[in-house]
Amino acid sequence: MGQLVRSVAASRQAKELFKALQKVNVTVNPFDHRATTAREFLRRVRTPPVKKANPKLKTELILSEEYGNANIELLYADGHKQRIHTSGMKIVDIIDEVERFARWKGDGAQNPFGKLREARAKELGLS
Repeated sequence: MGQLVRSVAASRQAKELFKALQKVNVTVNPFDHRATTAREFLRRVRTPPVKKANPKLKTELILSEEYGNANIELLYADGHKQRIHTSGMKIVDIIDEVERFARWKGDGAQNPFGKLREARAKELGLS
C-alpha cells in the first residue's frame, strides 16, 4: 500500500512540475539503448493527466542518427531554457534535475513548487 501512495504522490507532483513548461524537445536515436531515459521522459510528458494539467504544452520528438546523443530541451513559460544530456541518467535523475532548475528560478507565478509547499504545509498543519 505504501508504494501505491508514493506512486500517486509522485504522479501529482509530476503534473504540477510540467505545468511550468511550454515546450519539450527530445532528440534521440531510436536504435540507441542509451536513449531509453529520454524516451521515457517524453512518454511521461505526453500522458493524459499532464495534457489535462497543461494543454498548451508542445512536445516534439527529433530523430537523430548519432549514437549517445540523447538530449531533452525544455522551454519554460517564463522564457527560461534548460538542456539535459540524458545518456547514463535514470528517469528519477531527470525529474530531479527539472525540479532543481524550477526551484532555482525562484517562486515566480509560473513556478509550481510554491503551491506544492503550501499544500504540504496545510497537510502538516503548519499554516
